Amino acid sequence: MNRTIVVKTLLTADEYLNFDRACKQHDLKHSAAIRKMANRFANSSLVRPLVESARAVQKRHTTGFRLRN
Repeated sequence: MNRTIVVKTLLTADEYLNFDRACKQHDLKHSAAIRKMANRFANSSLVRPLVESARAVQKRHTTGFRLRN
C-alpha cells in the first residue's frame, strides 16, 4: 500500500529560485527532486548515528510490561 504524504518546505526566496532553476535544468519536478533528496538523506551514513542513538534511548525507556486489550 502506497501513501502520499504532503510535506511543506520553507525556503527563502533565493533558495527557492536556486532550487527551481536546478529542477528546470535537470528536467525534474519539485516533488521528484525533494523525494530523491529525502531518500538519499535517509540512506546516508549521516542518518545512521541519529537512528542508532534514538533506538538506544527508546530501548532504555522501554519497560518489560505489555498492555493487553
